[in-house]
Amino acid sequence: TTVAPLIVEDDKGSAAQRLFIYQHAYNARLQEALQTDYPGLYAYLGEAEFSRMALAYSRAYPSQNPSLRWFGQNMAQFLRTHYPDYPILSEMAAFEWALGESFDALDQDVLGLQDLQQIAPEHWGDLQISFAPSLRLLDLYWNVPQIWQALD
Repeated sequence: TTVAPLIVEDDKGSAAQRLFIYQHAYNARLQEALQTDYPGLYAYLGEAEFSRMALAYSRAYPSQNPSLRWFGQNMAQFLRTHYPDYPILSEMAAFEWALGESFDALDQDVLGLQDLQQIAPEHWGDLQISFAPSLRLLDLYWNVPQIWQALD
């Protein structure tokens, strides 16, 4: 089913022209969202390659959520599949996605070194320690955090 017959045409543009403008703006917004979530990947790839990659990603993983925050959640998997000769790209994406998830995670009080020093040694066995919701563990082969910092 096409929406073209539902689009009003006038002297300012045909239905096809209006749909093209909408599609272009929509794709640009998706790319902008990916650029926001993956600034290191953008810097690493450069504008032209990032644009090509973002368009291919948006075709492989169309937006399924009303919030653009989650649009890029499959980027690491996409890069593993579509850029298998460049595994650093998928690791960079995984790292940047983890940063975003950590930023969005629930705030929670955490114990510091001084807090732990105040606990008597005989009570250490009774402690139930859990990780902060913002913690993300990644198994990285490449030195992505250092590269990411250098790109910043």
